[in-house]
Amino acid sequence: MKPLRQKRLPKVVSHADCMRIINAIEHPVYRNCFNLMYSCGLRIGEAVKVQISHIDKPTSNLTVIGKYNRQRLLPIPPTTLKGLRELWKTHRHKKYLFPNNYGTTHTSESSVRVAFKQACIVAGVEDVTPHLFRHSFATRLLEKGVDTHIVQMLMGHASIRSTQIYTHLTTPIQSEVRKAVERIITAPV
Repeated sequence: MKPLRQKRLPKVVSHADCMRIINAIEHPVYRNCFNLMYSCGLRIGEAVKVQISHIDKPTSNLTVIGKYNRQRLLPIPPTTLKGLRELWKTHRHKKYLFPNNYGTTHTSESSVRVAFKQACIVAGVEDVTPHLFRHSFATRLLEKGVDTHIVQMLMGHASIRSTQIYTHLTTPIQSEVRKAVERIITAPV
């Protein structure tokens, strides 16, 4: 019989650590790529392939084709959008928001990962991967009271069960559970 695969809770990076990593990235293409990943919950493969045409100017929404060819619509925060506009003015690539150095295609995932590793060293943050930005995005939304179904749509999860795993990671929920258990334990018998 095959042993059961262990399911582990995803790790989360604090907002301060995410911002320290992003600010430690010197190259503007990589810095804006990670800022977009964190502020929209993108996978690294989705972020590097973002095209100019994927951003709807009137609504400031980003259309992403994710896993299993699922399309999702994500609101881009104004500060992130401003940074993306400033970045685009520096290269004016006709197709890609994050072009490679030669302007032939989008930047590679591997070069973005290298920039991320270097930024983690500079920021003094250990045991972090780019995908943890996605987990952190979902957890921050739930901490701010965003409905689980909305987070599910933003993350592109087919099942609500995939999204509900993040509820275990939120500080407010942990705090409420801790208080409830304390009330139970200290209640008179």
